[in-house]
Amino acid sequence: MTPPRRLSASADVGGTFTDVVTMDSVTGEVVIAKSPTIADDPVEGIVRALDAAGVSLAEMERLVHGTTVGINTLLQRQGARVGLLTTEGFRHVLEIGGANWPPFRLTWQRPEALVEPELTEEVTERVRADGRVLTPLDDDDVLAKTRALVEAGAEAIAVCLVNAYAEPGHEVRVGELIARRFPDVLVVLSHQLTRRYRELPRTVTTVGEAYLRPRMQRYFDELRTGLRQRDFPGQVFVTSSDGGVMGLEIARDRALRTLVSGCASGIAGAASVAAMSGWDDIIAVDMGGTSFDAAIIRNGHPAMSPTAELAGFEFLMPMLDLATIGAGGGSIASVDHVGSLNVGPRSAGSAPGPVCYGRGGTEPTVTDAALVAGLLPSQLLGGRMALSTEDAEQAIAKHVAEPLGLSVVEAAAGILAVVEGKMAQLLEEMTIGQGLDPRTFTLFAYGGGGPLVAARLAEQLGCERVVIPRYPGVFSAWGMQTLDAVQEFSRTYIVNPDGLSSEELAAPFEDMIDDARAALGSEGFGAEAITLLRLVEMRYESQEHTLLVPFDDRGEPVLRAAFDAAHLEAFGFTVPGDAEIVTYRLRAIGALSKPVQGAGVGSAGQGGARVRAVHERGTDGSSPWPVLDRDSLSTGESITGPLIVEEATCTSVVPRGWSVLTDDLGSLVMTR
Repeated sequence: MTPPRRLSASADVGGTFTDVVTMDSVTGEVVIAKSPTIADDPVEGIVRALDAAGVSLAEMERLVHGTTVGINTLLQRQGARVGLLTTEGFRHVLEIGGANWPPFRLTWQRPEALVEPELTEEVTERVRADGRVLTPLDDDDVLAKTRALVEAGAEAIAVCLVNAYAEPGHEVRVGELIARRFPDVLVVLSHQLTRRYRELPRTVTTVGEAYLRPRMQRYFDELRTGLRQRDFPGQVFVTSSDGGVMGLEIARDRALRTLVSGCASGIAGAASVAAMSGWDDIIAVDMGGTSFDAAIIRNGHPAMSPTAELAGFEFLMPMLDLATIGAGGGSIASVDHVGSLNVGPRSAGSAPGPVCYGRGGTEPTVTDAALVAGLLPSQLLGGRMALSTEDAEQAIAKHVAEPLGLSVVEAAAGILAVVEGKMAQLLEEMTIGQGLDPRTFTLFAYGGGGPLVAARLAEQLGCERVVIPRYPGVFSAWGMQTLDAVQEFSRTYIVNPDGLSSEELAAPFEDMIDDARAALGSEGFGAEAITLLRLVEMRYESQEHTLLVPFDDRGEPVLRAAFDAAHLEAFGFTVPGDAEIVTYRLRAIGALSKPVQGAGVGSAGQGGARVRAVHERGTDGSSPWPVLDRDSLSTGESITGPLIVEEATCTSVVPRGWSVLTDDLGSLVMTR
């Protein structure tokens, strides 16, 4: 008798494709699929991808979902009209800003604030930095100022009182007053998002949440309704920017945490595979349809930033440290008025998409160039999607080759060289620019286009090894299956630890631990499934910035030694004298089941060994390259390039001078 299936699914809704991965927790079987994104109905896009995988939502116990709605809303400035209530005397906090002129820039266009100046009001109140009330809150003043904002057109109210991180009582009261008198107005209170100091980034964070939350709540409500209509019986999790997941109800009130959810999932998955394979230091690169994302993973752990800098704003929320540029398979190639070839950041997206997709696109893209160069097959998605080389050639000829006086093949090679150069420059800034030697790293490439350009990037960086994981074309969706539920808590509490007992040092964690257990408990996690990681941000006295170190119950000497070691590694020196704790942070993790590496994959292959004419850069004409189906490669057998390895959702290019083998986990390992 066949045992019943226990399925979970993950869906990464990107700008071009919706990727899904399903996992059977009984057998470990993993099935992948890909379908064009339906921008107006993302649930329908997920359903179509699941249909391609041969499963239905009605069979799922769990769905993990990543979305780009939040970041697109921010970038395209399509959020709510926000009104800001702040403490008397702080009306111009956003206009004054932080005077942070980007380095090495002679000109700079400051990002437009998310709150119009006329939609900012001051309320009578003041709390000291130590939490003591200096000026009581005036209830009538709060209601009058709120009424003025609502009448001026505010759709959401952001409340950020100057020292609410130390004592939130006044903010709590403001929230109660607005909810009672203006029940239809969404209210965001700063202390519910972060208990960290610095009024500017805390105000920006509160305003950003109020700006995004109405749109994200509508999206998540539509998602929940669509899933119910399709008989989905399970639990929904949404991926977050800090490399975890959260329940749908929590995600509705934490819009900012979803900004780079899909990217974070791929990075977490890369760290998981690297840890199992024994690679400590890797550069994870993800080339999708619209963007190229990269992150550094050292000693098996992705770099984490306590703040997120996106679209010119600094938000006080933890985020996996990554960099993004507009360079994907759909990035459009063009020649500017001075005759320079440019690629991106404009993208053809999913509609119309690259010209070769035959959906009405007219401007050539990176995908069109790769097809003309012979690197891509004439069909994608296991034969379900035909590509037109003729259309791609005509578009490249019109928009690139003829303006530059090149042949179509030369123009296609130029498009690929330009986009690879942009990517390599970003990776150099992330490594060499931070004092890291890229030659000591393994390049870990995924996304629909990552394996296509990985070897060329490695050559420019000096990397000797490239790893292409299983399911690279849907790897961010696969990475979602490796995530746990995560809740992050933090509170500014400046204290010199010298002379304090272990119990006194740990006391600020107590309330955060209670909140963390309650939050994860509401999502069904028992005490046995919860792990609590305590950390502190420390600095030497008189320093401005901090370093994150694990908290140790053994007391101040051990904590100080850990901080000195971290400072020595980061900056090359230590400082005598006192050090202080600035912020306490708690990362609470609820364990979820994980996929089994190396389990069978149910996706259609591309057939046996074949030959395709490839136009190699720097040579005349074309030469025949072997084309192998990935599932036909034997574990441990090394094959010398040039060759192409194909699978349903991705194409990997192994140039001359490289060899490739499949390791025990099913990853392709390319070496020079």
